[in-house]
Amino acid sequence: MCYYFNILNNISILYFLSLNCHNNDNLLLFLCIYPIMFISCRELQLTNDRETQQIMFESRKFESIDEFFDRDDFKNDLNRTNKSFDDHYHDFLEKLDSLDTEDAHTSLLEEYSDIIKLEDETYTPLITNVVYRKLINRIYIVTGIVHKVMSDNTIAITDLDNLSLLNDTNSEEEAELRNFTLNKYQFSEKKRLLSSARVEDDMVVWCDWNGDGNVEARARYWNNNSGCKDDRKAWIRGRAYFSIAGGFYEPGYIGEVWGEKRSAFTCNWSLYKTTLQTKNNSVGVEYYINTVETWDVSFPDYSSSSDESDHQMFWGSIGPEEYNNGTGPYITLKDIHGEVSSRGIGSNWAILDCTY
Repeated sequence: MCYYFNILNNISILYFLSLNCHNNDNLLLFLCIYPIMFISCRELQLTNDRETQQIMFESRKFESIDEFFDRDDFKNDLNRTNKSFDDHYHDFLEKLDSLDTEDAHTSLLEEYSDIIKLEDETYTPLITNVVYRKLINRIYIVTGIVHKVMSDNTIAITDLDNLSLLNDTNSEEEAELRNFTLNKYQFSEKKRLLSSARVEDDMVVWCDWNGDGNVEARARYWNNNSGCKDDRKAWIRGRAYFSIAGGFYEPGYIGEVWGEKRSAFTCNWSLYKTTLQTKNNSVGVEYYINTVETWDVSFPDYSSSSDESDHQMFWGSIGPEEYNNGTGPYITLKDIHGEVSSRGIGSNWAILDCTY
C-alpha cells in the first residue's frame, strides 16, 4: 500500500509545487505535513510486517522467512507454503536434464551454489540435515528470536532488529564478529568402532558418514552397469540431531531412503523417481543435554505404490529440554539397522547395520 502511496505522493508534490511555489504560506504548510504523512506510512508498514506470520525481505532465491509462535509450533509445522530446499532441488534437476554444454552446467551450479554443491560426482545439499533444509532460506523465528542455520549442528541467534544483518551472515566467523550467539551441539567423544567405509561387493556401509562422531550412518547399493546413464543406486541413512529454539534442545532422528541415477550428460549422480522398499528398521540414540539419556525406536517396513525420489521412513523427536550450561549438549547413534531396495537395483538390498 505504501508503495502506491509513495508514487502518488511524488506526483502530488510536483503538481502542488507547480501551483503554489509563489505562495510561501501554502508551501510552508505542505513541507510540514508531508514528512508526517510519509513517516506514518513507513511506521504502519513496519508494524504490519512484524505482525504477519511471514516477514518478507529481499532475497535472491527465497520469498520469506518461517516464523513459529512457540516451540510446539516449531516442532509440529515445518512444511511451509513457500519454496524450501526440496522444491528448489527438483527445479535444479529439471534444468539439469535439459543441459547440453559444459558452460551451461557451470552456470547452473553457480545459480544454485547457495543450496547445492557437486561433491564426489553427486549433487548434494549444503545442509544435509533434512529438518533444517525444510526451513525457507535457513532462517526461522521462534517467539521473536531469529535463528539461522550455519551448519548441521550450529545455529546463530539474535533478536528481530538484526534480521537483515543475520540474513547477510554466511559463516560462523562472521556471526562471531557480529556478536551473534552461536548455539551448537557437540558430537559424542566416544571412540568410534567403525570409522571408515565397509565394502561388501557392490554395497558400501558408512557407520560414521562425516567423521563427526557417529551422528549419521549410511549404506548404498550400486547397480553398476558401466553405461553412465544406466547406473543406479539405492541409499539408506539415519541421522540423529537436535532442533534448537533459543536455549532449548530437542533430540530428533530421521531415517530416509532414496534412489540415484547418473546424468546422461555429466555422468554425475542425482535423485530420480523409482519404487522404494524398506525393512527391518530400528535405531538407538544417546544424547546429553543436562543428563545422559537414551531413546530406542523401531518403525514398520515400507513398499511404495508409485514412483518417488525419496521416502522418510521415520521423523520424530522427544523433549525439548532447556540447557543449563556446563558440558555442551551432544547426540549420537548407539546402534542402527535398516535395509533398502529399489526397482533400479533389482532384487539387491543395501543393508545398514552398525553398533557403536
